[in-house]
Amino acid sequence: MMSRILEWVEDWIVYKHINENADQKKLYLIKAYNDRGLYKHADIHAEKLEHKLLHGKGLDLKTNKHLQELKHIQYYSNNPIKYKIGYEMLNDIVKYQKLSYKEYAMTYLLELYNRSELSNFDFEELIGETQELLSHIGDSEVSDILKLTQELFIDNGADNVIQLSNLIKTNTIKSDTEFHLIVFLYLNRKARIKWGEGLIENMTLIRDLLEYGINSGIYSINGKIPNSQFNNLAGQLSQFSTYNEVNSFIDKWIDSVNTKDKSSSLNHAKAIASFYFDDYSNVLYRLKKVKYDNLNRKMVGYSLKTIALYEINEEALLHDHIHNFKRLLRRNQKALNNKYFLSHSNLLKLIELIIKKKYNTLISISLADYTPLFYRTWFIKKGIK
Repeated sequence: MMSRILEWVEDWIVYKHINENADQKKLYLIKAYNDRGLYKHADIHAEKLEHKLLHGKGLDLKTNKHLQELKHIQYYSNNPIKYKIGYEMLNDIVKYQKLSYKEYAMTYLLELYNRSELSNFDFEELIGETQELLSHIGDSEVSDILKLTQELFIDNGADNVIQLSNLIKTNTIKSDTEFHLIVFLYLNRKARIKWGEGLIENMTLIRDLLEYGINSGIYSINGKIPNSQFNNLAGQLSQFSTYNEVNSFIDKWIDSVNTKDKSSSLNHAKAIASFYFDDYSNVLYRLKKVKYDNLNRKMVGYSLKTIALYEINEEALLHDHIHNFKRLLRRNQKALNNKYFLSHSNLLKLIELIIKKKYNTLISISLADYTPLFYRTWFIKKGIK
């Protein structure tokens, strides 16, 4: 009985997923009509769907993909329409398939560039092979935008950031789509990196991108911003805004956060902001008001408190806190991602070493020996390399 109920639930999940995608639903309907020999009904729906795909507002990755699927369904059936316009339909299948292939392949290229920056993997050969294949296929409006997005990784200038920022705000790209999400996430990441490298001086542009991400629903799920995402946004904004601007941002959007404890979410986010602006007393004040219902967030709070206690020179309290933090880490080691566990463990080890170095200047510290590491930029700011 339980297995049968699970099958019903899974069927419902699939049905709901298909039903939420109007175009995909129409494609299944057209195929169903063709399979049952109801060709007139299939043709009527095919014509309406093709018109919608060709004349709909906003660019989308799925447009050429769905056009290719539509032509494929009509052609590879017993529908007599293929004998009337078979040559033209076959030509369209190939045309839309090539365009769709290029568009999706270009999104993979973006991730190859992205992963090359974030890891030690060398994707140069794969990137070259893919670009060679794509050079033989014509462009589309979607691939033109993806090419501009690709320039974020190739060109060190700021023009591509400005151009893409303006483009994404004009509704050229259909909102609430995978294409919209892909372009925005790469744009937002590279814009912040280029700002950090001094290639972009306009901080308003970066702030506007974050605001756009929230207003457009990119950062939200079912209309609510996940707690972890909200904390990340507060941290990002703290790197290129004033203290007052970050706190105003937190106050403005806290009601949109998916949380059962608004006060804890607010104070945790403000503790993060206070840390970035070296207001360590306020870090401790805010953290006192936080009740943690999430282990990862609790670890962040403990690391913030570790640094704040060190900065205000409360060594006795810091010693007790480090002892408690180590116990917390040991108890939850299996529940934590290994990299996450090591990041916090290394932070504690370094803090203890820095304290010892205050009394023994012969102690040497190399940041390279402590990887991964939480809040690495703070240690660099303290002159540790």
